[in-house]
Amino acid sequence: NSFANNNIAAKFKNESRNVGPNFTQRQLEILQALIEGKTNYDIASELGYSVSTIRQETIKIYSMLNVSGRRAAAQEALRQQIV
Repeated sequence: NSFANNNIAAKFKNESRNVGPNFTQRQLEILQALIEGKTNYDIASELGYSVSTIRQETIKIYSMLNVSGRRAAAQEALRQQIV
C-alpha cells in the first residue's frame, strides 16, 4: 500500500533527523564538567556562574537526557557522543 509506505518513509526521515537534544554552549560546558566529575561549586567557579545557575542548568540537562543524576547524565552524554 502506497499510503503505508509513505508513512513509514516519513517516520524514518523524522527519526533520522532527531539526533538528540539541542544543548546551549553553557550546557555543553557544564556537561563536560559533569563528565570530569566536578562539583557544582567547582563548575560555577571555573565558568563564572553562580552555583544556583549551575544547579538549574544541570536539572535541565538531566531532563533533556531523560536521566536523574550526574553520573547517569555523564554516561548518557558519552553514549550519545554529545561531548
